[in-house]
Amino acid sequence: MRKIVIADDDRIILKGLTKTIDWEANGFRLAASETNGEDAWEAVERELPQVVLTDIRMPFMDGLELTEKIKERHPGIKIIMMTSYDEFEYAQKALKLKVYDFLLKPLDEAKLLETVKRAADEWDREHATAKKVLEGIPLLKQRFFENLLTGRFSEEEIRHELDFLDIPLQARNYAVILLLADHYYEASPRNRYGQELLKYCIHNVADEVVRLECGPSSLPGEPKGQVFGAIKDEIVVIYGASEEESALELRALTLAETIRANVEKYLKTTVTAGVGSVVDRLDAVRASYLNAKDATELRHMTGKNQVFLYRDELIKPRAEGEPAVDSNWATQLTMKIKSGLEQEAAAILDSLEEEFLSRRPVDLVRMHMLGMEIVFALVHAFQDWHDPPYAKEAVESLFEEIHRYRTAKEMFQRIRDFMNELSAAVKERRLRQHKGLADQAAAFIREHYMKEGLSLQDVAEHVHVSTTYLSAIFKKETGVNFSEFLLETRMNAAIDWLRKEELKTYEVAERVGYANPQYFSVIFKKYTGRTPSEFRQTR
Repeated sequence: MRKIVIADDDRIILKGLTKTIDWEANGFRLAASETNGEDAWEAVERELPQVVLTDIRMPFMDGLELTEKIKERHPGIKIIMMTSYDEFEYAQKALKLKVYDFLLKPLDEAKLLETVKRAADEWDREHATAKKVLEGIPLLKQRFFENLLTGRFSEEEIRHELDFLDIPLQARNYAVILLLADHYYEASPRNRYGQELLKYCIHNVADEVVRLECGPSSLPGEPKGQVFGAIKDEIVVIYGASEEESALELRALTLAETIRANVEKYLKTTVTAGVGSVVDRLDAVRASYLNAKDATELRHMTGKNQVFLYRDELIKPRAEGEPAVDSNWATQLTMKIKSGLEQEAAAILDSLEEEFLSRRPVDLVRMHMLGMEIVFALVHAFQDWHDPPYAKEAVESLFEEIHRYRTAKEMFQRIRDFMNELSAAVKERRLRQHKGLADQAAAFIREHYMKEGLSLQDVAEHVHVSTTYLSAIFKKETGVNFSEFLLETRMNAAIDWLRKEELKTYEVAERVGYANPQYFSVIFKKYTGRTPSEFRQTR
């Protein structure tokens, strides 16, 4: 409910205003009714009403003095003055104090209520507008800092904006500290909440460190600092102080290291920080920001969770046309992975990573291009397979992932994982193929063991592989070589014939692929320990 304070030294008028008017029914609470200006001022300070209805002439402190004090401390309060015709000079002075309205005595109740309600309505509108402005200040500050990094403002425009937004940032020299949230891209791009929450937490830690470093920044000579979020994974600190360039640079490095350590300690995550060049004007802050950005470009080669200075030697870029690694690796890698030589393929990838890191600095774009080239080579190795050992969706997802990696270590490890998945799939498929091949060969031998002179060549031709390859696969899958398996198959068949029917030895020999009965008898005895005749007698 709105509040009103009434002040008039005429007790009869005051009683009429407080007792005969039903303020609550009209949406007001009568917060206080006083007979002098001093008591009225105390009531205003205590109650902070929307409207003050005051007489001009009062003891101790008149209405004009009361108005001056209210306007000085609480300019939003609406003041309505009650006056008479002989107080015109006072009314002129009141006009200069910008009172809301005047009411002539004797007062008309309807006119009084209408005026008080209008005054309260105006207070509501102004309060709502002020609230919106206050709520919009953080956004205005954010936009100011973003524009500051683009170099769009002149020094004069910057000073004006700093005054308007009440940003304490006046200093002799400035340096930009750029913080990159190392795990920003590990949150799904579709999960904006996860990414923005990470930035918000890092922003809070950085802001706390800067506040402790700068102290009450409104004091002259004290260091100044402002923290704000920039694009994607960036949080920016603009740090200003009265020191010389070298001293400020050292303080900025120390500040960046403190932020890095606190983020790791309290948030259990990491940031990479870049410290830009020292500049002596705010309209040159963009140059410091770009230097800091260049400094953080080292992250993908040296790793995360570090602080870099823009003057580091390693930041100097390589020639644009120079490749990230030598180009003769693709054929070897393709051949090794396709042949199932997992360790040799891994060695090639390890040497690629070593060579890439030894050629520092190479920019992030070329790192991503190299990663995609390696994945493409691995995929291309199986282009002639009817059913390749990878899912198309998995490869597309991997290409997207590569663009999100910010260090070579992470990217190469992910490619290594993919290569291991390929190797495992190739190995599993080869095992299935080998088992199927051995099963086909064994089935062919069981069907044709009675053929005299059945050879490994006959079986290899049937399954469409070389004798050498079949011999190795067959031994690996069955545990015996071709000759041993054929002998076992023929001897088991001979035992069955000798057990079932009254056949001559030469007849059994012919049925199991031996043209010479004597040779069959020798082999049979060697296999069973008895001759065919002895075996027949014991059946």
